[in-house]
Amino acid sequence: MSRNRIYLDHNATSPLRPEARAAMLAALEGPGNASAVHAEGRAAKAALEQARAAIARGLGTAARNVTFTSGATEAATLVLTPMLHREKEEAPIDVLLLGAGEHPAVLQGGRFPAGAVERVALTPDGALSLPALDAALARHAGRRLMLALQAVNNETGVIQPVREAAARVHAVGGLVVCDATQAIGRIETTFETTESDFLFFSSHKLGGPMGAGALAAAQDNLHITETLLRGGGQEFGRRAGTENVAAIAGSRRCFRGRVEGAGGGGREARPAARPAGKADCADCSRRPLLRAGSGARRLRLGFRPSRHAGAYLVDGAGSFWRRRFERLRLLVGQGARVPCAGGDGGARKRGVARQSGLVYARSRCRTVWNGSIGGRGPYQVATFRRLIGGTGSAGGP
Repeated sequence: MSRNRIYLDHNATSPLRPEARAAMLAALEGPGNASAVHAEGRAAKAALEQARAAIARGLGTAARNVTFTSGATEAATLVLTPMLHREKEEAPIDVLLLGAGEHPAVLQGGRFPAGAVERVALTPDGALSLPALDAALARHAGRRLMLALQAVNNETGVIQPVREAAARVHAVGGLVVCDATQAIGRIETTFETTESDFLFFSSHKLGGPMGAGALAAAQDNLHITETLLRGGGQEFGRRAGTENVAAIAGSRRCFRGRVEGAGGGGREARPAARPAGKADCADCSRRPLLRAGSGARRLRLGFRPSRHAGAYLVDGAGSFWRRRFERLRLLVGQGARVPCAGGDGGARKRGVARQSGLVYARSRCRTVWNGSIGGRGPYQVATFRRLIGGTGSAGGP
């Protein structure tokens, strides 16, 4: 990426961190297959198991419960299956409940038949509606249930009530799968904080390489009895195929830098030299973090409820701000055309934006951008404000 570009799209991917790159290059020097028994193979296996142990330690589980995958999409497809049991004699899962704003990799329902998948509505703030979840659980009383819920929404940055939802699902004997892709390294995300049964993530959201991720189980009595990839016995028989040791080594380094140093699943420590703000982004309630322009050139940044530090939404007149971003060489998230309030919705992105309080009763339409400015809240908001000439602060205008 050019040094003249200012990268503000960490929700899509984070640039490769230097320590991850160094670990990958070192791993590529070795020719070993982690399944081989000679010295080179054992060295590759040792690197693999060191990464597994680091991820398990950060999430709060045993190393054997971590399965390496090619990323979050594969992990979601692997774990979203009716053939998931606490004990081998348990019947298959009957119903998969999904938050209505989940990533498409989860919204597809994994390996559940379409008739067994049900979406649970969001609140106007874009969080899972707990009353709607209660109603869904009541409708399916007596059936085996699974809930799939992301920890942080990939478009709005809204922190989902995973812990509260898990308590409800566990009370009826169900299982909870949490997509932690946008949360790990940004907010504290462990099995203890989420009370979920499974967590999964992709390393490239942490500054690691693309094509690497992991699925972790809270306990070793959770079994996926129908694997997605069949072949060799890699990954304890849960995921066949020669492991990508170089990518996994890079994942370990970025995971340690972003998670272990923050005490496990949490935010990266903020350097003392960074200027203090009035409040972290996650503490802002219903006030914009930044305002700029007026009328047809109006822009607001960072709406509504609890979001992870650094997440932003930009709501403004599309053509004007698109040109402004390009002139400033700001690389922001993909634009989404939002219909006027009262429209029929359509695309999931428009629906999430509307449910996040971005669309109000007015006649004109506009564009919404989304992304992450790196995870340190007030510092990045102040930087963004200086770049585009807005007003306001990390604590509100």
